[in-house]
Order: sequence, then structure tokens, then C-alpha cells
Amino acid sequence: MAEVLHTEILENCSGSINKSCFANVRLPLQIMQTSAEVCAESKTGHFSIGSSDAPEIAKWIEETFIKRYDTMIITKYYSSRLWARISGQIYLEMADLEWAAQRLKDLRSRVEEGHWKRV
Repeated sequence: MAEVLHTEILENCSGSINKSCFANVRLPLQIMQTSAEVCAESKTGHFSIGSSDAPEIAKWIEETFIKRYDTMIITKYYSSRLWARISGQIYLEMADLEWAAQRLKDLRSRVEEGHWKRV
């Protein structure tokens, strides 16, 4: 998923955090440490979210996943970034994870377009 999103997986210094069926994948949204709302240039240009808006955006992503895709992906703001908590259970296939990564990319575009503010 991190490869599809062009991001990384949250890891600790000993490299042991991902020795389970869970992983935290960083979402491709830049967080600015200001109280400003969203600063947008374009979907392909510079786009950033104010840190005060990040928890609300994480909640919107979670709720939208449930309502729109019938899927639960926990999304949290941690360490100045947005992270999606992914479970790689035995019954899931790579196609399922690729599908989820594509939906996260779709929601990233919707965040850029300001959909999270319309709730």
C-alpha cells in the first residue's frame, strides 16, 4: 500500500513494530504546523493541511470509508502525519490491499477538493 501511495510504513528504531498483521501506512497529505486551514495550489502542485484540521480530516476519511465503501480503515493523526491502520488478515488478498490503496488515493483527491469541509 505504501508503494501505491508513494509513502512509507510507520516503524520504530528496532524495526519490530510491523512484525504482526497490522501496519500503519502514511497517507500522502502534507501537514503544516500552523493554525491555517488548507493551502491548496492544485491536485498535482503544492497542497497542505493545517495541523488543526488534520484530526477532522482523519475522522472524515474513516467515516467516508464506512459510508461509501463499506470498509473500515482506522485513520489517525500522529507525529505530524496522517496514518491509515491496515490489517493484513489471512483471508485478504493483495488485490484487496491494492483496492484499499486506490480508495485512499481517491479520498486524498477529495480532501484536496475540500469535501471534508462539507460534512
